Amino acid sequence: MLRTFAVIACLALGGCVQSAAPLESGGKVTDPRLMGDWKSDLDGDPMVATIRQDADGNLVADIQAYWEPGPKAATQHYEIVLAEFGEQRYASFRNMKLSPDYALAGYVFQGKDRFCLHAASTEQLAADLEAGKLPGKVVPDRHMRTLELSATPEQLRSYFADHGISAFDEQPVMAFERVSSAVLPPPRTQQDRDADSPGFNEVTPCQQ
Repeated sequence: MLRTFAVIACLALGGCVQSAAPLESGGKVTDPRLMGDWKSDLDGDPMVATIRQDADGNLVADIQAYWEPGPKAATQHYEIVLAEFGEQRYASFRNMKLSPDYALAGYVFQGKDRFCLHAASTEQLAADLEAGKLPGKVVPDRHMRTLELSATPEQLRSYFADHGISAFDEQPVMAFERVSSAVLPPPRTQQDRDADSPGFNEVTPCQQ
């Protein structure tokens, strides 16, 4: 459960890379493939996401997971902004109740029923922030450093258009598979977790 929260903190909560502005490619980008119900399995902790358009036509996601101790299921609501540069697809997302900043990710589809999320490469971004190639700063912490991007939408667009997929980790951090209904499976027991073998949680990359 702890690793699930840590990875979601890096992605959905923006705990590793935080951007004051979303990554946009100019104009509103849509991707009908994302619509519907999806499941993810991270370290065995189930998660279900319903991606839809709200009344204003904006893309949003309702994510069910065992966010609270117990474990206790809850639903978190996220805003999503899409971008595309050539064949590469990106998503910026945030939960306004948790932070006004966006997390950045690249995503890759395998067929129409599976997609993978790739986190913004913290090593690449950290080096470029320190070199002044992108506005922002590296905030050290004993547990997890944070990269705070203060770039404008235009500066983000220029940077990621130039760097492409190399600005994101090659290994995906999460994979989602389409499901017929948004029913969250029960959590695993501690006995199940104790039986896990090394490497069981590695995400298989999506093959285009």
